[in-house]
Amino acid sequence: MNDDHAVSPATRAQRTMLAYGQCVVKRYRGFAKAYIETPPYMLGEKKQARALATNECLGNGGLKMSFGLFRGSLYEAFLVSQPGLLLTPEIASVPPIDYRNPVPVDAPAAWFQHVALVEIADCAIRANPGTASELFTTMAGSPEEAGIYRILSPSLDSCMSDREKITFSKIALRGVLAEAAYKLSTRRAKLAAVRT
Repeated sequence: MNDDHAVSPATRAQRTMLAYGQCVVKRYRGFAKAYIETPPYMLGEKKQARALATNECLGNGGLKMSFGLFRGSLYEAFLVSQPGLLLTPEIASVPPIDYRNPVPVDAPAAWFQHVALVEIADCAIRANPGTASELFTTMAGSPEEAGIYRILSPSLDSCMSDREKITFSKIALRGVLAEAAYKLSTRRAKLAAVRT
């Protein structure tokens, strides 16, 4: 059942962006992949994102772009479009990913905060790969999504315990979980390919 009329404007915007991300990945996979492989919050990101804004995906309307939300929607779209990227228990054994290397030249404070969130997401996913994977089968703002967050909450708290206090929204959390899940899954796939 579509309950868009009953959700907050922020959740409605998130759902719109997730659908938009799926359309972009379906139609312009190569360009979308190039975009997510560039560092966030850097000069040129807005230009790249706007270059992916197409009438085919926008329809007749416009879309107010949140670049963090857009990036997260692309990571999620890649995950759900490739069954081989779904998280499995083996994800916990993937060697640590150094999300801070390399540090982009003139990286703003927002880049460092984003990386810290991705590191927390990585930690929580390794503790709960199956539950994290289920997140991307839920509708944003749904009771099912809330249930997944309740299960992930202890791991997220534990992963943040030795860090300075970081605040973020559930909308931002879904995006960084998608990013970490994508990077862990693609790293696992590359390691498996090397072994065969």
